[in-house]
Amino acid sequence: MSGGGLSQVLGVGIQDAVLTSDASITYFKSSFKQYTPFVLQATLPALTANSGEPVAWTQYLWFELTCPPTKVEAYQKMIGNVASLTTQASTIPAYTLYLPLPFWFALNYGNALPIVSMQFNICTIEIMFESISNLYITSDNLPLSASTDELSATLYIDYIFLNTAERDLLGAEASQYLIGVWQHNGLESGSTPNIKPQLTFNHPVIELFWFIRLDANKALKNWFDYTNWGTSLAAWNGGQTVASSNLLLNGNERFSSRAGQYHNYVSAYQNHSRCPAVGVYSYSFALYPELATPTGSQNFSRIDTAILALNLNTANNVGYKLGVYARSWNILRVRGGQSGTVFAS
Repeated sequence: MSGGGLSQVLGVGIQDAVLTSDASITYFKSSFKQYTPFVLQATLPALTANSGEPVAWTQYLWFELTCPPTKVEAYQKMIGNVASLTTQASTIPAYTLYLPLPFWFALNYGNALPIVSMQFNICTIEIMFESISNLYITSDNLPLSASTDELSATLYIDYIFLNTAERDLLGAEASQYLIGVWQHNGLESGSTPNIKPQLTFNHPVIELFWFIRLDANKALKNWFDYTNWGTSLAAWNGGQTVASSNLLLNGNERFSSRAGQYHNYVSAYQNHSRCPAVGVYSYSFALYPELATPTGSQNFSRIDTAILALNLNTANNVGYKLGVYARSWNILRVRGGQSGTVFAS
């Protein structure tokens, strides 16, 4: 086993204790659990739009890797990726979007947010809307007669109602939840075909994702185009912006240099429900990264230096933005009506 691989086994810390110290399952046996009575009800509270952390790219990423093929068409209609909105015309009709928000507590009923136990916390969801001028393209670059003032939004929530005994038990006892957290280093500007960004992530990381967006694509408002189509290099590399990737942990190779196509297609094919669009790259430390239970991770809190070495299919002086994201585990502890994450770093 390589030194990088050993770091995943040996580089453990207190953050790993809740994942592996007292193992209760093996992935070579199966079991099932009984469930307690519950009922669901959907309500539509008012939604206030405040300035907050953007979730657009991580939502796009989660769809690219996890949406079953049988649901892709419906999902595209939900988010407005339909011909009536994307085909240029003198008038674009109004449209209602339904945008799923992949928060950790919305992906698995067992991780439902225990509001009954958090009576001294105020839970808010902050949404930052993109400027409408960045959401359309006109042939003559003239502004349109539309504004965000015409936007109205509503948040749908599924509440789970428990029976009295379980509700009282949940409210009285301290509990902790294993939650998935997104981390990112921000968008890093570059113009050279070889870069070695240092990753400043913490906690047990489930998987890494990275992409390159050419400045030319941003200028065209192609926000989710991570290819180099339109350049002289695209014809022979299939639009891949990354030629090869290599991850170094404390100077040791976690994996040897591999072609961009490997991390674009093969990695997702092995670990996810579907393969993403060209230019979305990933590497999983877990066996089954989509599950709400841990199946492997790399504790970046125990790594001094983590470097993602990238060779790009770009020419010198071609501007781009690099984005690197990590999905990691943390613990939400709920006790005495208060809640908070256990690990800060």
